[in-house]
Amino acid sequence: MVTELEKLKRAKLYLDRLARGADPISGAELPGDTALNQERLARCFDYVSGILEQVIQNGGVVGKPPKQEALPPFTITEEQLDRLQYSEEPVGISRFAGRINELIDQSAVQKIKVTAFTKWLLREGYLREEIAEEGQKRRVPTEKGGMIGMSTQEYDGQGRKYQMVVYDLGAQKYLAGCLKEIQACGREGADGENIGQGGDGAHGEDALLRMADATETEMPTE
Repeated sequence: MVTELEKLKRAKLYLDRLARGADPISGAELPGDTALNQERLARCFDYVSGILEQVIQNGGVVGKPPKQEALPPFTITEEQLDRLQYSEEPVGISRFAGRINELIDQSAVQKIKVTAFTKWLLREGYLREEIAEEGQKRRVPTEKGGMIGMSTQEYDGQGRKYQMVVYDLGAQKYLAGCLKEIQACGREGADGENIGQGGDGAHGEDALLRMADATETEMPTE
């Protein structure tokens, strides 16, 4: 008989697959034009997967787990990184980070955050911030970013068009080779908040809203 804990683990597996753009049952990569293969949904799937991980670590009990030591920072071995499945098609940074996090033992170390990538890309001059016509701030690749394979793609979502920064195969491999520097940059000035990775979820609602609004790499255009 399947236990509730086993059901939770299976549900988390399905969400992890969806977060990286794969069919939850077969694990095969989803077509790029399917409704499930959107960057916004990928962030939400990853967030809910993190919540399920907390429940699983709490023995399947829904509620605040006993206080425990925070997990060590993200690390990945060469062996683990060798198993990384790169996408032949350009992907958003959330999907790329999700594929990396699938390779680590998430019960032993923290996941690497999307914000670590964007912070490092901004600092190193691969991304820049600009003000759009709507008066909102967005991030776009610089000429330096374009040289490693970064670009923007437009897609439709919820009746509007969006610009998203994407990373081709070359850019994905470049970032994979810089993970130590990226993680170190992400930890500079960190306040210890780690959504879905051993925290108590106090900021969960705000985090989900941020992901739904796609503030990291997406920008609505008219």
